[in-house]
Amino acid sequence: MWNNEIEFLQRRADAIEKVSDTEMYLGFCTPGTQSRNNPSWSICRVTKSAQDGTVPQSIDVMWAEGSRTRDKRMSECETYTYAYRKF
Repeated sequence: MWNNEIEFLQRRADAIEKVSDTEMYLGFCTPGTQSRNNPSWSICRVTKSAQDGTVPQSIDVMWAEGSRTRDKRMSECETYTYAYRKF
């Protein structure tokens, strides 16, 4: 079930930055965005805990600055503070 939810988010993302097997950033931009440098992105960080076989123990989805507001730069995804959503 968890993998299906993550796959759903990945399909909807406009950009994916995979950091490791357990961490990735997903970016969602406004229509017409021309670059990852434009301040028009909403970014979430997905982290998986240690795995037992192929099933993760837990998955956390946290948002840049705790918000889905599309005012971030995808090119700076690793510099934001991530928190559970505040919306």
